[in-house]
Amino acid sequence: MTGGLSTPLMVAMARTAFEQPGTDPRELLPLALEQGSRSVEDDLLTRAVDASLRSGRGRQGLRRWEPDASRRYLEFLAGHLESLDQREFRWWQLPAALPGPFWAIIDGLRTALAVWVALTYAHDALTSTAALVTDLGIHDLLLWLARHPDGLASAAFLLGACAAALRGGTARETPRRVVFVGGWRAFGEGLVGGLFLGGVAGWMTLTLMLSVALPPEVAARLDRVPALPPSFGDERAAILVGVLLWGYVAVRSGLRVDVAAPAAELGATSAVETVNADRAASVASALLSVASAVTWVLVVASALTLAGVLPATPPLASLAYGGFGLGLGWWLYRRGDAAWIRFTVVRVVLEVRERLPFSLLGFLAYTESVGLLRHSAGAYRFRHGRLQNRLAAGLVAGRRGSRLREMFGIELAGAGYWTEALGTFTDVAGARATNIGPTDNLTVAALRKALLVGAAAGQWTRLKDLLALMPAPPPPGATTPALPQRHRVASLIAAGAPLAELRVAAEDLRRREADDEDSGTDEFLAALRCAEGDTDGARALLDRLVPTRGASDGQSSADGGLARSAPIAAGLRVRLLLDDGEVAAAAAVCHRELLLADRVAERDDLLLAQTWSWSVEVLRRVTDERDELLGRVHAALAEQRGRRPALTRRELAEIGLQLCHSMVGHPTLGPVAVAASRRLLGVLAEAAIVARTARRGAPMWHSG
Repeated sequence: MTGGLSTPLMVAMARTAFEQPGTDPRELLPLALEQGSRSVEDDLLTRAVDASLRSGRGRQGLRRWEPDASRRYLEFLAGHLESLDQREFRWWQLPAALPGPFWAIIDGLRTALAVWVALTYAHDALTSTAALVTDLGIHDLLLWLARHPDGLASAAFLLGACAAALRGGTARETPRRVVFVGGWRAFGEGLVGGLFLGGVAGWMTLTLMLSVALPPEVAARLDRVPALPPSFGDERAAILVGVLLWGYVAVRSGLRVDVAAPAAELGATSAVETVNADRAASVASALLSVASAVTWVLVVASALTLAGVLPATPPLASLAYGGFGLGLGWWLYRRGDAAWIRFTVVRVVLEVRERLPFSLLGFLAYTESVGLLRHSAGAYRFRHGRLQNRLAAGLVAGRRGSRLREMFGIELAGAGYWTEALGTFTDVAGARATNIGPTDNLTVAALRKALLVGAAAGQWTRLKDLLALMPAPPPPGATTPALPQRHRVASLIAAGAPLAELRVAAEDLRRREADDEDSGTDEFLAALRCAEGDTDGARALLDRLVPTRGASDGQSSADGGLARSAPIAAGLRVRLLLDDGEVAAAAAVCHRELLLADRVAERDDLLLAQTWSWSVEVLRRVTDERDELLGRVHAALAEQRGRRPALTRRELAEIGLQLCHSMVGHPTLGPVAVAASRRLLGVLAEAAIVARTARRGAPMWHSG
């Protein structure tokens, strides 16, 4: 019970859980006695969530939500964040909660709608233009386009859906906003640039007019244009084109509005503002697209008429409708997947499935007011990472992404594929360090697992690179008896001191530490014993740090359920068990300690990481990894010499395992790949196969 209430978070959760009349904290005592402090913490988190949702707290004017539905919404939100390895929820990332094939279908429908809208509105313009065209092939093409919008839309759906599926289908659009980027300076730059473009356009027009006779009606219209000098018709046409383009570029630059500027800085105020800004940017881009399309259609039709390609101008109304359809269709194709549109679609789907409410931002504001969420910089996050982990426990959505890769790595390690598991855990730890920070408990859990399998595989150089992700421990608020000695050990490690001197300094450090202090010094001493070749001394320490199953259970109960994870010690013990021929025991210890890495109590992980780096450094110093690898390669070649190649159960299972490895990161097929890998690794978990796997010359793949 004391261990369960040993952190400020749990004290605050207990206060929330038992503040209502009729609640009694003594209800936790049987749970603490039977299942330990971890179960007490989980129960406190559950009670605190229920009490907050049923309380009368909350800002005035906010809608109150039904507690059971609110809990279901929070669980889904927590599972969604777990699948993304995120602690902060931003509304434009919610579409990732739906699978890629769904968005591929949506993209196909959007493409089909764009084609259908463009051809439907352009029907009259196409038919009227076809009636004026003398070329039979162009006439038939225009009529075919006007008469088959449904068939072309169906073809566009297939092409759009396939293209979206090939590129992943879950592209995350970020919110946009409207920004005025014109002004007098931009107008001056437009004058300079427009002068150059106008000159080029005028020269090209003059060249074209000299090669093609100017129609008499065009020359007559040029005579009616004021301010043109009396000259040949070709020169006047070139001057008119150049001046018009010059003025267009200058005015466009001076009045330019960017309708796709990033809205990241608006996130510092509220999520509602970024939604409104993105919606306004989408509407503005649609209006701009329609206006541009109508203008270009009218300009092209007039140019074709002046050039004599068309004997007359099609009806103005039909051209305007056609330009409207083309502009709207182009906007649907290019900007129809704006962030707020995807956000609306996913809210509708999740509302129908009763996963999240449609008015999601209002629900988030309510849960913030009752103390379960916090809002900062336009993003929401749970009050504590433990609260998010507890709400996401047991949800399938929370076991996607890196959680799937973690599960895959645990299964690999249980069958002796330690190098492959190390690559998996390294990738997970690196991704989490980037997304949620190197000190988050999820990142440290992946780091522990990587240290365990890396120590079992003897990959000390890779572990050194991995530990470089962790920052140095901050200076403590108060000086402890062990602090000067820690500094001395760190300086000895940096100076490459002899192992005997390091061992004496480490033993002095352990004497100065408190008995219940868990800074990894015992692990460091065990690593020093292994580095010195003192196998018996190392075994004594490792037996205490990584006890047998029965001893471990007894220790867990005695400590109130607070398990201590010693990843490097566990990896070293696995290696010693394997050297002794106890393959089944080695695999069991590895699997158990990997599961234990997620259930450790909150500790000073940065201090532990520093001690782990000491252990890795001394073991890397005495290990020739290249020589060990060459020895395993030679042993594998000697074993295969004289044997005929054959596909046994092991080879077939490994082929299937490689296929699972290629699919484990897929958002839809990943759970299937992990389930299939369990069946395959059941074949590969036999003691004889595990012994060969652990000593193989090269891994099946060279990355996570």
